[in-house]
Amino acid sequence: MVLGELALETAIEINKLVKEFRVKSGRFRALDEVSFSIGKGEIIGLVGPNGAGKTTLMSCMLGILKPNEGSINIDGMSPDALSVHKQVGFVPERLNYINWMTGRQFVTFHAKLSQFEKSKIPEEAGLVLERVQLDRKAWDRKIKSYSRGMLQRVGMAQALLHSPNFLFLDEPSSGLDPEGINLFRTLIKEEKDRGCTIIINSHQLDQLEKVSDRVILLKNGSIKGDRSIKDLTTLAGTLQVKWSPEVIESIELEILNVVAEKAGAELEQFNFPIALFKTAGEAMNTKLIAELNRASIPIAEAIPTASKLEQFFDLGDFEGAAQNE
Repeated sequence: MVLGELALETAIEINKLVKEFRVKSGRFRALDEVSFSIGKGEIIGLVGPNGAGKTTLMSCMLGILKPNEGSINIDGMSPDALSVHKQVGFVPERLNYINWMTGRQFVTFHAKLSQFEKSKIPEEAGLVLERVQLDRKAWDRKIKSYSRGMLQRVGMAQALLHSPNFLFLDEPSSGLDPEGINLFRTLIKEEKDRGCTIIINSHQLDQLEKVSDRVILLKNGSIKGDRSIKDLTTLAGTLQVKWSPEVIESIELEILNVVAEKAGAELEQFNFPIALFKTAGEAMNTKLIAELNRASIPIAEAIPTASKLEQFFDLGDFEGAAQNE
C-alpha cells in the first residue's frame, strides 16, 4: 500500500473476495472479486450507494460473514483468529445494545470480555466514558433511555476500551450533533496517531473527506475507484467568485485569466458578476482571492463548490481511477 510517497506496512490484505446470498431468484452476488490492501495506521473511507456491498464487506473483514471465495488477511491472519479479535474495535450501524444495562455496566461488561484485570476495570471504564464525553449523569442510566448520539458515544467507548489496532466504524457520526462530530474526528485522529488502522463506512462524505487518508468506492459489489484524499484535493474543484455591480468596468476577461494563472488556477466561466475558477483546494482558493485583491478587483463573495469527494461520488469520476495508477 502506498500513501503519498510513503510506503506503509500492509495491515489488511483482501484478494478477489466474493460473497453471495441465496435469494428467491437464485443467488445474489453482494461482493464481486473485491481486492485491495490497507496500510498500517491508514484511515480508509468506504463510500457508495445503498446496496453497494459496504456493510457486507465490513462484515466479512470482521469475521461476521464468511466469503464464498477469496481471502482476507488481517495482520497476516484470518479474521476468525482469536488474536485478531483481540485487536479489533467495532461500532456497528445498528446500535442494538443490551438495553437493560446502564452505560457504565455496558462498558464494564466489554472490559470483562476483553479480559481486563478485574481491579482495573472500573478505572478503565471511567476513562473511556470520559474520553467520549458521555454526560456523567448518563453513566448509570439504562441504555434504553439513550438518544442515538449517546448510543454512538457509548459504542465508541467500548470499541476504544482495549486500544485496538484495527477500528471498524459503520456510520459512526450518525445522530451526532456538531460537537459530537468534532469529538469523533478528534478521537479518530488520536487513534491514527498511535498507529491504529481505521475503516469507516459512511454516507457523510464531507466528514470522510476530513478524516480519511484514502477512499474506496463500491458499486454493485465491485470497486469502482480507489483514491487518496490528497489525490482528490489536487484534482479539479471550483471556486465561484462574485463581484458588486459597481466594479463592472474594472473586470476584464484577460485580467481574470492572468490572475488565475498567477494563482495556479484556471478561469472556466465568466459572466459578470460571477466567475468560476478551476482550483485545487483551499490553499489555491486563498491564493486566488489574494491575487484578485492584488489586481484591484476585490471580490464580494467567494463560494467553494461541493467537497472533492462529493464531486467524484456524484459524477462517477471514480470509474477506472485506481490508487496506484
